[in-house]
Amino acid sequence: MLWRRRPLLRSSLALVLLSLVCGCNDFGTKLKFKSGELYYTKTVSKDEANKLGEQLVKDGFFNNEAKTIQLNKAGDTYEVRLVIKPEFQDDADYRRVLGMFGAELSQKVFSKAPLTLHLCDTRLKTLSVVEPFPSVEANGGTLCHDATVNKSEVESLRDFLIKEKFFDGTPKTVLIQKEGKTYDLRMIVRVDIDKNPTVAGAFKEMARQVSQKGFAGAPVRFVLCDNKFKTLKVVTSDP
Repeated sequence: MLWRRRPLLRSSLALVLLSLVCGCNDFGTKLKFKSGELYYTKTVSKDEANKLGEQLVKDGFFNNEAKTIQLNKAGDTYEVRLVIKPEFQDDADYRRVLGMFGAELSQKVFSKAPLTLHLCDTRLKTLSVVEPFPSVEANGGTLCHDATVNKSEVESLRDFLIKEKFFDGTPKTVLIQKEGKTYDLRMIVRVDIDKNPTVAGAFKEMARQVSQKGFAGAPVRFVLCDNKFKTLKVVTSDP
């Protein structure tokens, strides 16, 4: 099936994350998940921390590369704190990826509870904060959106993509945004898939169907991105 693929979103995040610099250990209780470390503070339970860690192993985020996450809670809001490479702190594309990542975690791990992502230095000091995109669950996938798209449009698109088996029970994350009258569906794809004419043709046909059946003929673009969320190819619904 054309749409089946591994969870590439977590693979893209792995490129920008680091492990902690050893020092005074006031980060909380440490759990190990493969080569990753997950610290949790007294504001969350061990069960909550384990649920997060197990989901990240399942998704391929925790693998054989060293990286560190801390789980904290401030009031009703979970804080997932990530040690990030300095050069990516203000990268707009990676902040989009993080917004999608946060939406997934809120949905799959924390029952849609409020959540923020803290981008931290190697001593877990917060450098900046990313809010997750609003999202809806989509048959094992996640459909994220921003304020340019309303909830009814998102739900209509989700239902159509489930019907067409784009969301088929495997992990996929798509971000929908609107620029003028054009709907953009952004997603990370495998290396070189953008150069495959069969894939391009399938995305073009899907864009046409989404335009006609989901958005009353409005222009639609599939924006296929690499693992740094940089645009590889744009496939439009235009003839």
